[in-house]
Amino acid sequence: MRKVTFLLALAMITGGCGDESSSVAGSEEAKCGNGTVESGEACDDGNASGGDGGCKPDCTKDIHCGDGILQAEYGESCEPSLSTGCNANCEREIL
Repeated sequence: MRKVTFLLALAMITGGCGDESSSVAGSEEAKCGNGTVESGEACDDGNASGGDGGCKPDCTKDIHCGDGILQAEYGESCEPSLSTGCNANCEREIL
């Protein structure tokens, strides 16, 4: 009986067997909105609001002309708020 009591006490102290609440480093699923860009996320600004920093609530890039970020990889040649001579389509105006 002492051996069984000791084993039960030991199991309680060490977390038991198959304790699903225990955490293993790197085993947590990526969570959008935690401020850390993880697997499957293009961005993560730490909140669930859109239009506030170039990241949508689903952790995809909020890409649009006029957002204050020059994004040549998405076809912008300029950004109206960053330069003169830039139209509303983020294209250089030819004068």
